[in-house]
Amino acid sequence: MILYSHFYDFIAKLILVALLVACLFIIRPEYWESLMIAQWGLQAGMAKFLMISFVCILVVPLVWFVYLPWLSPAAAWCYLRFSLKTPVSWEDARQLESLFRPTLKRIHWFPMTELKNLRPEERKPELLRFFDQIKTTPNQ
Repeated sequence: MILYSHFYDFIAKLILVALLVACLFIIRPEYWESLMIAQWGLQAGMAKFLMISFVCILVVPLVWFVYLPWLSPAAAWCYLRFSLKTPVSWEDARQLESLFRPTLKRIHWFPMTELKNLRPEERKPELLRFFDQIKTTPNQ
């Protein structure tokens, strides 16, 4: 199950899953399992457990070095530009991306669809004002 906040976040998470699958094809877990059984004398269950542990550990760097700095801001940029019709730069999207995905501090996201009702030149300042308000408000 993939949890996502909007269509572009869904696409970014699908890309992340595809990267993980590609890593699994490159790593070839069945080869390493058989090697651990043959070389280390492990039982099949223990070798499988070690490979599952390794794959879980592999997810952390993918999220930390691929999803958070690149895919999540790209999803936020696409959501802001195409869905909300708000002219923002890449730096703005990197700053604001936590509004458009659940975080550890805040499990909900802000669709901000009311931005569409504003004139295009008023959208970005309103978005930045809202972001500053959310950052300074505790328990949001």
